[in-house]
Amino acid sequence: MASLRRTLLSGVSRFIKSTAAPARIHGGASSNEIVRYQSLFRPYVNSFSRFCSSNPGVESLDFNLSDEESKRQLVNRLVYRSKQRGFLELDLVLGSWVENHVGSLDEKGIRALVDVLDLENPDLWKWLTGQEQPPEAIDTNPVFNEVRSKVMYNLDNYASQQTRATPGQPWVRGWDDFKKGRDSPIVGNQEKPFHVTGKITPPLTPTSPLFRSSERTGTCRKNKMDVTEKRMNKKERAKERREKRHQEISRLRTIPYSDHQRWWSVETIAVVTGGNRGIGFEITRQLALHGLTVILTSRDTVAGEEATKTLVEGGLKVVFHQLDIVDHDSIDLFYTWVKEKYGGIDILINNAGVSYNTGSENSVECAEKVINTNYFGTKNLVNAVIPLMRPSAEGARIVMVSSRLGRLNGRRNRIADVDLRQQLEDVESLSEDTIDSTMSKFLEQVRDGSWITGGWPQNNTDYSLSKLAVNAYTRLMARTLSERPEGQKIYINCCCPGWVKTAMTGWAGLTSPEDGADTPVWLTLLPGQSITGKFFAERREINF
Repeated sequence: MASLRRTLLSGVSRFIKSTAAPARIHGGASSNEIVRYQSLFRPYVNSFSRFCSSNPGVESLDFNLSDEESKRQLVNRLVYRSKQRGFLELDLVLGSWVENHVGSLDEKGIRALVDVLDLENPDLWKWLTGQEQPPEAIDTNPVFNEVRSKVMYNLDNYASQQTRATPGQPWVRGWDDFKKGRDSPIVGNQEKPFHVTGKITPPLTPTSPLFRSSERTGTCRKNKMDVTEKRMNKKERAKERREKRHQEISRLRTIPYSDHQRWWSVETIAVVTGGNRGIGFEITRQLALHGLTVILTSRDTVAGEEATKTLVEGGLKVVFHQLDIVDHDSIDLFYTWVKEKYGGIDILINNAGVSYNTGSENSVECAEKVINTNYFGTKNLVNAVIPLMRPSAEGARIVMVSSRLGRLNGRRNRIADVDLRQQLEDVESLSEDTIDSTMSKFLEQVRDGSWITGGWPQNNTDYSLSKLAVNAYTRLMARTLSERPEGQKIYINCCCPGWVKTAMTGWAGLTSPEDGADTPVWLTLLPGQSITGKFFAERREINF
């Protein structure tokens, strides 16, 4: 599957170019023609079955193809469904096809598309890739055949043959993308030699200059094997500990809060930014399941409304309002709306954020957008909503969804400047100017190209620094807010959800969105909370 995933990712640009079509609706739809669907949108069951199971309880949705507004809504919803299936390959291939062709479909074509979107992810993928023969109704579906032809073209022309499966047989398992490195296998599902720093590393053979039979070389090789084995054992132990911890957290999540622990009610108002997908969506769902009223916010109105509708159809108390945390006007409109509708809020979960690197990539091309969104946007929203935080005996709560990548003293990914680290670490002398100037200095070096030698973190640099700033700002605000009198306390903490399987990580994470959302939700609902200015992961405090 690793080779297949690489094939589809690299081939998506070819796919888009080869399938582009003018956005228009074919004739044949009169002003009275209505397209009805029973299952165009369905409630969320869990993070990986969204939009993938039917729900006959959803009311019929009417669309008039001759009406421009109705047509626009239909197109947006179909594109959203095709791109938010929680299955990377389908999100790319099916999403691209729908985006390029949905505007040119007539009523019959739209019906055929909805039939394809109603299929379960595993079945659809097996049928598209020829692993199994689809049912006749699907095999004759024109949309299915169009998408299948493009998938098979990419497989036939770009996929390694070792990853191809005989019909009816399982796929050959490939080594995981995130494990690729200097010690990764040369053979297996990898058709081409592995690239290291732009040079091709050929496989070793008995005639290779590097293949020596001397005693010294043999000893070195044995030592290297011992080191590699120790590393593997260490990784296996870490994986085992992580799995056990996740199992324990999953068990804890099944234990309901007792009545004396539940300090909240349906009148408690929680705001979740970036709630239309991924971790934010799951945080919203879990809080609503606990009985809170949750305001789901999203920069994209269409995506936010559809996500909210999915939760509401599941019987949850969720409302939507558009919010772009880098837009001051958007923040002002949100503030006014909350003040008029609810009078204030009790909880703010700052989840909205961006990252433009996946895997081992470390581009800073979008560094300014990353810093402005993840740090400055988050900071601006916190400052804006503090006056909205309602006084209570339990105290209002702010949770900052951050990352371990932003730790000051991480062993592998930290700022090299010791003096700067000490300034950011000393909470008593820490100031907002210090944090801001650090981010500004980095962005200046990005512009003049000197950031590489600036001593900044070398792993996902812009994202790591943005989260470092969020962590520092959390500690600074905890010190400031601690001066508020009893009954008006505001507790602020940050947490790391882990490396989660979401669009931001290219679905390559190790943690499900359910588990990723657990610590933010747990931290939000802590009864009798007096903890502030701390950093948490997997329900445990960790160092900054």
